[in-house]
This record gives sequence, structure tokens and C-alpha cells, in this order.
Amino acid sequence: MADAAWAAQNTELRPGDILMIRTGWARYHLRELTPDEQRRGTAPRRAPGLKTDHETVESLWDHHFSVVATDNFSVKAWPASPDSPFVTDTERRGDIARTGHTGLMHRVDSVVSSPSS
Repeated sequence: MADAAWAAQNTELRPGDILMIRTGWARYHLRELTPDEQRRGTAPRRAPGLKTDHETVESLWDHHFSVVATDNFSVKAWPASPDSPFVTDTERRGDIARTGHTGLMHRVDSVVSSPSS
């Protein structure tokens, strides 16, 4: 995830650390857009964030962060990439409709434990 950046900055990560990510989205959305631009910018809703992949999940787990927070409404990039590994088989086949939660990392358990995975 960001291991190279942390190493380059001589940052020591310890279990229980809080990871705070500043994307600049909140300032941009709240202070630099007009109210009309704000409304248009939230339909469909989009935000920068962490990439939804197994490497990101593994890095967050391995570092034992107690909290991960960002300055926008989603820690993960929203919406998730269509090729996210966390899209379920039933969504890929079209058996159920894709939603705003399709492909997001909080669904890692349902995809990893799926018998067809």
C-alpha cells in the first residue's frame, strides 16, 4: 500500500496506530465548489480513497491499525472499480443487481469465504 512512502520518511508503524489520510476532498467539496457544483458532484457520488484490492486489505491487517480515517465520506475509492476482487459471483453473473456497495472492501469476508471463490 504505502510501505515504500513510510520507509522513505523513516516512519515507524506500531500496532494500534491511527492511519489518517488527507485527500483534500472535504476542503475542495465544501469550500471551493458552488452549491450547484456540490449537488452535481454527489450524483452519482464519487470520492478518492484506498484502492479496493487484496493488497490494501492485507496491508491494513498486517499493520494492525486501530482506526483508518479520511477527510471524505469513504475510506475506499467510491465507487469501487468494476474489476474489484470483492464483487461477488452473483453480481458478476447478474443474478443480483450491483449496488453502491458492490466491490467494496468491507465485503471481503463474503467473497473470500464464498465456495465458488
